Amino acid sequence: MTISFGTDGIRGTAGAEPFTPSTLKLIGKAFGQAILSNGGKRILIGRDTRESSTWIEVALLEGLCPLGIEVWHAGVVPTGAISCAAAHLEVDMGLMITASHNPWQDNGIKCFGSDGKKPSDSLQAEIEQWINGERNSTHLPQKTCTPLSKRDEVLELWSAFMPHLDLSNFTILLDAAHGAAWQAAPEILEKLGATVLRRGCAPNGRNINNDVGALHPPTELKGCDLAICLDGDGDRVQLVDKNGTLDGDDLLWLLRNTTNGPIVGTVMTNQGLEEVLEGRLLRSKVGDRYVAKLMEENNAHIGGEASGHMLFKEGMPTGDGLYSALKIIECAGKPPYHRFKRWPTNQDSIMFSGNKVPIEHMSTPQAAKASGHRTVVRYSGTESKLRILVEGQESEQWVERIKDEFLTLIKTG
Repeated sequence: MTISFGTDGIRGTAGAEPFTPSTLKLIGKAFGQAILSNGGKRILIGRDTRESSTWIEVALLEGLCPLGIEVWHAGVVPTGAISCAAAHLEVDMGLMITASHNPWQDNGIKCFGSDGKKPSDSLQAEIEQWINGERNSTHLPQKTCTPLSKRDEVLELWSAFMPHLDLSNFTILLDAAHGAAWQAAPEILEKLGATVLRRGCAPNGRNINNDVGALHPPTELKGCDLAICLDGDGDRVQLVDKNGTLDGDDLLWLLRNTTNGPIVGTVMTNQGLEEVLEGRLLRSKVGDRYVAKLMEENNAHIGGEASGHMLFKEGMPTGDGLYSALKIIECAGKPPYHRFKRWPTNQDSIMFSGNKVPIEHMSTPQAAKASGHRTVVRYSGTESKLRILVEGQESEQWVERIKDEFLTLIKTG
């Protein structure tokens, strides 16, 4: 099978191709060959709390170590910590073993360059060529390596990049989704003076994202001022105050006065935000790598996705949920927070198998647009799923009509 990067790295079901020990060994070797071909020698690896993450790391090492790659491992740490360390420690590549917000059965590999950012298109293509045998491997003498633990250094660096706020008058509910930030995130908040209640901070290998975290924020604050809800690898955030949940669109609105320039969202960003920003909003494709690219092209200082991936020109080199939450507190103070007026929105998704139906063959989305609605119909970059968003007064009905048409087209081939 041909292995390629999706929206955010390589992702699949643990135990099924390409996430089998033998194929992961080849993938590990490919990462190592890409490092060597670019004059590097050292890699940093972190992981989330899925039960498969440990053996996936072992399988990757079986491909990396014989090449003589020096391996640093950080254990269970948030994705943002690996990105930050890749940029500021002497490593040539960072890998994070995680499937982010997906269920525990899935897993993935996120890759970061020595600048802490997602790999360039050219580096990503090179890695894919090594994985798929499209480049000739140079014969190297077999070597061994003993991975060095760098967890303390990685977390210390990550913590140093957080806004140093006085949270002594805050009581915060921290929901880590039983994921990678379950230990480090509440500790940072406590060091800043906050009183912290923990939710989703008892991982067992199979409960990551299960009814907790950014996908399932709490409905009660239990006396707290604010809930900070992270996903499985800690790179996205949703906040909850006494008036309800704040998603990435709300966070962009709260951050709007930190810059006079453009603000980058995605095609999924609510139309109401575009209206209140009065021409400042730029839209990218879905995926934080596309948000980052559009930010760079337009010298934008902030960007984000409704899902809670937030990016800043200065500070963390990639999305980090805790960092984003602290930036909100830094600029907006203590909750409750002001909201913008949203367009009515409905979203849904459909799992499918087999071939994709070309979206341009669907007529219902165009009919919805003609009736004054904004529609986004797209295939997920990480799952076999069609995602549907409709904004407007009759959004719920139009979502159902689009689903019905898609299912009919799937059945008829």
